[in-house]
Formats: sequence, C-alpha cells, structure tokens
Amino acid sequence: HTLATRAFPGETNLVYGPFVQAARAAMAQPASAPNLAAQWKIEIARLVPELAPDVAPPPLNSPGAQSRFFEGLRQMLRAVGAGPDPGIFFIDDLQWIDPASLEFLTYLVQRLQGMRLALVTTWRSEPTTSNERIRNLLAEAGRARTVTTLALARLSPSDVAKLVRPLHLSSDLADRLYQETEGVPFFIVEYLEAMGQGDHWSLPQGARNLLHSRLS
Repeated sequence: HTLATRAFPGETNLVYGPFVQAARAAMAQPASAPNLAAQWKIEIARLVPELAPDVAPPPLNSPGAQSRFFEGLRQMLRAVGAGPDPGIFFIDDLQWIDPASLEFLTYLVQRLQGMRLALVTTWRSEPTTSNERIRNLLAEAGRARTVTTLALARLSPSDVAKLVRPLHLSSDLADRLYQETEGVPFFIVEYLEAMGQGDHWSLPQGARNLLHSRLS
C-alpha cells in the first residue's frame, strides 16, 4: 500500500498539515483501519475528528499527550504496511513542511526498526530553515544506518535524447531542448508540452511561473 502526501509553500504554519491528508487517506484504506487499536484512533482523531466524534482527547500540552499522539501516528503508518505487502509512505516537497510535522518525522525515523514501511521523501536542497532541520534529521538517521540519500543531478544531453526518443524528435531538436533547459527535468516537460501545442521555443508558462516564484 502506498500513502502519499505533500507539503505546500505558504503552509509552514499549518500544524501537521501533511499528516491530516495522510491520516484521512490511511483510514480510508480497507487494510489500515481494522489493524489500528481504538486507543490510537482516538489520538489520530486530533487530525481526523470523525474517527472518534464522541471522544475529546486531552490537550497536547498535558503530561504524556505529545508522545501518545506521536505513537498514534506511528501506529497508523504501521497499519499501512500490516498487510501481505509492505507499505510506502511518500512525502513530497519536504522543504515546506511545518516544524511540528518535522518533529514527528524525527520521532518516526528513530522508530522505523521492525516496521514494514519505507519512508520516501523529496525536497529541494536550497538553504532554508526547514532544510537545516531536515539535514539534522538525516544525520540522526545516518547514524542509525536507516537512510539512503539520492542527490538528483540535471539530465545530460544523452539523457535528454533518450527521454525524447519516443517522440521521434530530430537530434537537432533534442540538442536545442537541452540547451534551452540546461537539463532541468521540469523545464524539459514544460517545453515538450508547449511544443505539442505548436509553441516551440518561447519560455513556457509553467517555467515562467517557477522562475518568478524563485526570484520573489
């Protein structure tokens, strides 16, 4: 089973934002809900109130409440991988994640041992406050030997040629596509979509929007 969520720019103050989405998706999976004890459903009801509409969990600032809540989230993810196949929990754009969610991820990474769950995340590596905390998290996981980090490079000219080969573009067009995009995969896709609409070499709107947001 795969459980996917993501963080969004401008939502770093939305506490546990990605996990609200993840909890709703997990509880909707037939294999997950039956494998979760009632006590953990009550903790997850902090994010998905309809799970326990008649129960009010104690405030998170009461003694032991934070650790019980984190363990409830961990047990929810454990249930995702409780079937015959292991589970995958995917978080996209981790650089936008809120501090509270990152605290839970730190808790989770230190307790993955024995869970039939792969945690997969993606993030942009430019300097941000969140990325400093992500690096600290990676360092902790590295010491426990539970993490593999893959740095994705830009595509080479031969990679671009291989990517567009099914589209039957000429080698000249493939070369120019590499020159225009400098091997950035997002730009390549944007240019290909624009070319499919007959607009060959003006900067596509998606690429323009991304550049504007970075400049801002």
